[in-house]
Amino acid sequence: MLDPILATEDDDGFRPLRTVPAFSIHLLVSSCISLTGIILAATWEDSRRCEAYFIMLYLRAAFWIFTYLFNHIVNAHHEKLRLNGYHDFHRAIDQHKGVPLQIVSLWNTFLLAIQTLIQHYYGDAFGEKCVAVGLLSPIIYISAFSGLETLVLCIVNGSYIAAVRRFNRTASPPDALQDNRGFSGGSLGLTQRGLSTAELLEKQADLIKYLKDHNLKLNQKIMQMNAQVRTVTVHLFCAIAIVATGTIASSLSWPHPDADASMVYFIIIYLRIAYWLVTYVIHERNKSEFGRLVEPDFDHYRALTVYRKAPLQIATLWNVILLTVQNQVRYLFPYEHQSTEAGASVTSGALNPAITPQVFVIVVCALELLVLLCFYVPLVRILIEIKKSEEHDKVTNLRYRRMTETELAEQPIEWQLERQAILIKRLRTERDHLQREAKSLGVDRC
Repeated sequence: MLDPILATEDDDGFRPLRTVPAFSIHLLVSSCISLTGIILAATWEDSRRCEAYFIMLYLRAAFWIFTYLFNHIVNAHHEKLRLNGYHDFHRAIDQHKGVPLQIVSLWNTFLLAIQTLIQHYYGDAFGEKCVAVGLLSPIIYISAFSGLETLVLCIVNGSYIAAVRRFNRTASPPDALQDNRGFSGGSLGLTQRGLSTAELLEKQADLIKYLKDHNLKLNQKIMQMNAQVRTVTVHLFCAIAIVATGTIASSLSWPHPDADASMVYFIIIYLRIAYWLVTYVIHERNKSEFGRLVEPDFDHYRALTVYRKAPLQIATLWNVILLTVQNQVRYLFPYEHQSTEAGASVTSGALNPAITPQVFVIVVCALELLVLLCFYVPLVRILIEIKKSEEHDKVTNLRYRRMTETELAEQPIEWQLERQAILIKRLRTERDHLQREAKSLGVDRC
């Protein structure tokens, strides 16, 4: 039975990539949010400028959720494109499609940092600064940030839309069925459409063999996957360190018993911003490391995909939550107000003394740690199982047992197509990297 993803022998029609409307709508929503900020800053009364500022913060949080759903839909369309055999275009546009979510996440992280700095240094005078008229008022800066983000998204989304439209107009056959693919024997020079799934699998298998041979000539030793457990440990240690730092500092009234009690809260927020950057770096590192599992153990690769992506998504979501609720947390600060009549200071703060900003942010970080553990515990267990299977492997010296050709042929068609698509992408990326390195050494002819 043929896979319905691909065109059958009786259906040779090109299936375009239908993501242009999604990117257009995403850009429209970003423009609407920026326009809303400008309208609020220009038309609302001065007494309501603080309210307008928090409306923009809530819109920013909602926009991140919208962007996350948008990214999920786009990924589904690109996965269909890859399974249809268009590996070159998928690889060329793969990083591009995820840029909008990265931009919105980075922008919200910046806003969280600025919002924290504002509340840190303005303290109880935040309400007065919020309604102030000027270029540095909160509603002005957040509107400017949103406008700048929209300009960046115009460039990113616009270039993506142009690339997809060019691809759809070309309506070329899958990569393995095209001429001039750079193979010495020209054995894959087929351009007819309507070939069966079995034939496409065979052609793509030849393509994989060619790419492997080419990479072998440039570099005889392929690095094995390593340091995964160590990477997980480092990231988990960072999350635990934030919770421990907040708990200890809050218990000991650090940095000084007479100092502003909200200092611990702000320190934890700054640590969370640095923690998000560390999480992003680990995410990008793991993307290439886990990719080495595709050929020897594709089942484990697919099982580990969700665990690889989850930490960055969790850290970003938690930062969005903190950005959204910071206005409410502000009212928990025990600021001191000077009485004009008696000259005495009057302390106002949370209704419940146990609910302080420090306790709130520590609890939020602890909840994030629990969610991370739900992903990391099974991840470490799977990695340990893989390591044990390596120790008992007597057939090959590879890190994981390879399937035989018979076992591969018995797998479901979708499974084979997905495995081949990921392999082709990884091998071509590796080939390009090796070619650049070989060229720099003057040995590009191989």
